[in-house]
Amino acid sequence: MSKKHKQPKFGFESIMRIVVFAVIMYLAVGFLSNSKSNINISSLDPKVLGDFAPQVEQGQKWIEIEINKLKSQALDQAFERIKNSILK
Repeated sequence: MSKKHKQPKFGFESIMRIVVFAVIMYLAVGFLSNSKSNINISSLDPKVLGDFAPQVEQGQKWIEIEINKLKSQALDQAFERIKNSILK
């Protein structure tokens, strides 16, 4: 037996739900855009880290170098694919 398809109902209740959702989202965006963010990632304080400060700095530099390598490889691959698709 096949299922009967119900016609979607778009009435007063649906409109009220949409309005309430829009108002809540408007207030949330306004609140978050005007409030000062408590999430601040500052530089690491060597006094807190003690002997690990140089290792952390080296790790951050290594990560930056690897990210730059990956970016350049991705660009090279993208240009190679474009060049191959044009030459076909």
